Amino acid sequence: MTSPQASAPQPPADRAAPVRPHTRAAHGDPAARVACGAEILLHLVTGPGSEIPFPARLTYTQADPYAVRLQCRTGPAATVTWVLSRETLRHGLDRPSGLGDVRIRPAPQPQPQQGRESDSQESVLITLGSGRDAALLRGEAAQLKRFLELSATVVPHGAEHRHLDIDALISRLRQDP
Repeated sequence: MTSPQASAPQPPADRAAPVRPHTRAAHGDPAARVACGAEILLHLVTGPGSEIPFPARLTYTQADPYAVRLQCRTGPAATVTWVLSRETLRHGLDRPSGLGDVRIRPAPQPQPQQGRESDSQESVLITLGSGRDAALLRGEAAQLKRFLELSATVVPHGAEHRHLDIDALISRLRQDP
């Protein structure tokens, strides 16, 4: 599940804030969450010690329980959406995870200077793509953890299989292109 796809233009965020959760309920039932999303701040790593911050959005839906969508704004009216495995994201917080075009791993922590404590936050490195065209992104682990906790209120970890509509999937696969 590693396909980049263009999506509808998104309005610019007011600001890149710590995770701002958004949830949507089914048919007016506020207790039944079917989707959630969060605005996060990512950094495009352009070289050693050089990064470009940008706002991004993570979304998760009950209808696609194994996937998380990462929407990255690439211009004033354009976004690119990457579909990642929720498990890859979860495991990537603690250890290298993922194959192919999506790989996630904890970022090395800078060593504190002698006599000073490190005040840097734990980060995660996300590699999207492969070869020379791959993008290396850095995000705060705490923001990603909060998003994963929010997604677990929609579908608990390990219960994804209960939300798959196999008949609809087979029907879609059988349709002519």
